Amino acid sequence: MVSADVMWLSLLPCLRGGVNDMEELGMCSELGGRVKLVVRSLVEAGIAELEGDVLLAPEGIRVLAALQAMREGVDIGSVSRRLTWRDFESLTASVMEGSGFKIWRGFRVHKVLEVDVIGVDTGFALVIDCKHWMLYSPSKLREAGFRQRMRVRRLFELGVADGLKFTEALPVLVILQRAGGLEAGGSCIVPVSGLREFITIARGFEGCRGLMLRG
Repeated sequence: MVSADVMWLSLLPCLRGGVNDMEELGMCSELGGRVKLVVRSLVEAGIAELEGDVLLAPEGIRVLAALQAMREGVDIGSVSRRLTWRDFESLTASVMEGSGFKIWRGFRVHKVLEVDVIGVDTGFALVIDCKHWMLYSPSKLREAGFRQRMRVRRLFELGVADGLKFTEALPVLVILQRAGGLEAGGSCIVPVSGLREFITIARGFEGCRGLMLRG
């Protein structure tokens, strides 16, 4: 008996925006006819439409399906490993938006600075670099953390636009797996499995004490 978790995780990488042939989805996911059980959840949630043997899915279907899988109890860390790095960014942004943050993705300033995801809530910003790394060394993590902290400093130096305003910001790396510590290179390290909890306590999180930057 294949569990619902396994079926979701098997199907996620196979989904694409547009037309999805059900037989091909069954072969790609190695679920065969059981793929209909997961597809039914997508249809009942209004995420996609089933017309005969064809699933009609919107762009961004993998992220939408990932969020549905999480609503049905699939672990966010397991889900994230089945996504592309771009999907991983979208999932991070969606989780933050669901927690009440206003979101900017791929934010650029004067073509000299780009940030993966910025979430703002009442003058406080989480400035996030999403690292969809399967493997990494402590030194690689420190370097990424240092670079992210420098990006936040530059945001304050250059000024922000496009309706983006905040007075304090926390540089954050969101990663796939738990790291050895909560901080690296001056940035807060958050495994995606703990992202939702972190978002709710980020402003006063003791583990990242002293990392907050203010403009």
